[in-house]
Amino acid sequence: LSPEKRVLMPDLDATCSLDLGCPPEDFERFCDAHPDRSVVVYANTSAAVKARADWMVTSSCALAIVNHLKQQGRKVLWAPDRHLGRYIQEQTGADMLMWNGACIVHDEFKGLEL
Repeated sequence: LSPEKRVLMPDLDATCSLDLGCPPEDFERFCDAHPDRSVVVYANTSAAVKARADWMVTSSCALAIVNHLKQQGRKVLWAPDRHLGRYIQEQTGADMLMWNGACIVHDEFKGLEL
């Protein structure tokens, strides 16, 4: 996705709350219930969730992709991080339906507490 970036993975058994919070079977049903929407998923999802998506994005390209879809008159189904999705929706004004997922780190720690 970003070959110029260095990726560190100290624990190959590590998990991600974004991935775990978006089970493929549940996500499939969510997508099927909204066939009029372009499915956009963040990179921190399973291969099965990515396979169901129309677009797979990173935080560095998500705004551009969603803005492109908005300009085409498309509605967006966004997963898995509702916080990033809300930010993108605020920035683009796109019609976005969010999967109710979140990164546990962003839910647990607040800026004022740090």
